[in-house]
Amino acid sequence: MNAHNKISERRLVFNNVLYGFGTKIAVMALSIVLPRLFIVSFGSEVNGLLSTITQIFTYLALLEAGIGNATINALYRPLDDDNKEQVCGVLSEARAYYRRVTAVYILCVVAFAVVYPLFADISMNRPMITAIVLLQGAPSCISYYYCAAYMQLLVADGKQYIVENVNFAIHVGTSAIKILLVALGQNIVLVQVGFFAISMLKIPLLIVLTYKRYPWLKLVKTKSCKSIKERGAFVVHEVSSTIFSNTDIILISTFCNFAMASVYSVYNLVFGALNSMINTANAGLGFILGQSHYKDPERFRKVYDAYSFIYSLIVFVVMTIAYVMITPFVTLYTKGVGDANYIINGLPLLFAVINIMSGFRAVAARLITVSGHAGRTSSHSIAETIINVVASLILVNIWGIHGVLWGTVIALSYRMNDIIIYANKVILLRSPMKEYKRLLIFGIVFAASVFLNQRTSISADTYVELLVYAIGAGLLVLIAYALVSMCFCRNEIKQLKELIKHK
Repeated sequence: MNAHNKISERRLVFNNVLYGFGTKIAVMALSIVLPRLFIVSFGSEVNGLLSTITQIFTYLALLEAGIGNATINALYRPLDDDNKEQVCGVLSEARAYYRRVTAVYILCVVAFAVVYPLFADISMNRPMITAIVLLQGAPSCISYYYCAAYMQLLVADGKQYIVENVNFAIHVGTSAIKILLVALGQNIVLVQVGFFAISMLKIPLLIVLTYKRYPWLKLVKTKSCKSIKERGAFVVHEVSSTIFSNTDIILISTFCNFAMASVYSVYNLVFGALNSMINTANAGLGFILGQSHYKDPERFRKVYDAYSFIYSLIVFVVMTIAYVMITPFVTLYTKGVGDANYIINGLPLLFAVINIMSGFRAVAARLITVSGHAGRTSSHSIAETIINVVASLILVNIWGIHGVLWGTVIALSYRMNDIIIYANKVILLRSPMKEYKRLLIFGIVFAASVFLNQRTSISADTYVELLVYAIGAGLLVLIAYALVSMCFCRNEIKQLKELIKHK
């Protein structure tokens, strides 16, 4: 690699994956503790309200949609060429865009804080809901203005682990203050005040760490975004992706109730945390795919095949274990909670299938973006979102929470295949059968796991006992997928070994 990055590519991958997985596991543990505290202390309705507000703010974050991925793509080449002047130019444009967006974001947060309490069907007074919304949205407003562009530089340069470590430190801080305030019997508004205060520490941390590693970085005032190509296309993809990913809980809280939204959030906090952990590997390794695209086309294909194989293997292993253990976990987690039924047949399988389908297409989707095909596939992304929203709206009135999840499965069935076919036929100029073969092989193992799980019963009275069962189930699942991979995916394993060996 060039002088701008003296750390070896292998070391960057190791740091990104190690810190990414490590911090996400810890974050997942904290994310599991907090909803339980909120459910017990404030009730399922309040927990459902907080989950819904969080998802709505994910929609508001669409204002900055596209600029993140577009900035990362624009930085790959100048970073690889050690072109510091061009790096500064791209970052200056990105910062200018983020700052323009901040003013609009603030207006949206205020409008949401005023309007939402008028329609929220919950036994909480309106001023409290307004305060919660403002305190939840303010950190993002300030973060976009001051440090969003710096995060894209770190990610593009293979230093995703720095961003992950900062986010982890802040998450630990906000979780600790929430736990303390709940334990002291404070109301939900004061808990949100504590969240806001600790969240503000992220800004100086990221700025200091960025300039420590890039002392030559100089950002200037600018109004253009000429260097950031395909920003509009990335906006479409990000908007579609966010609507697709966050429609479920909005529909459930609207057409069902906040208690059912809380049920969804409990299942989603496990699968969502695991998915976030896996995505860390995608982001942590993604810079290799992005930078190799500009070098050797043959190596690019090998990198993609090895990367796609190991990533899809991780997705299937993790989600199969999650499927097996989710019911005993939720049973223990919601023990003593009587205001909602959290054990609902069919939800574990639907959540697992959704996350497997989303994860299996992830590397092919990244291939499309780093290859400059975001604009050509924008209409495909819009189609996925329309299918998801329409199907979910129809089915939620027939099957309730199950209908919303089935709507997501239907949309994924279209888009997963579309992404795999496009990435292979249009970009790699080959048949997609290699990936479909892997999907079939891993899918058979998952189906066998479902079959066996439905004929066994796991129950635990303590979290220690639950952990023992999870380790046992995890080892069996891992062995099953490893044996199948060694029998049917020998070429992919060989390519992976060669790439590791020749780093």
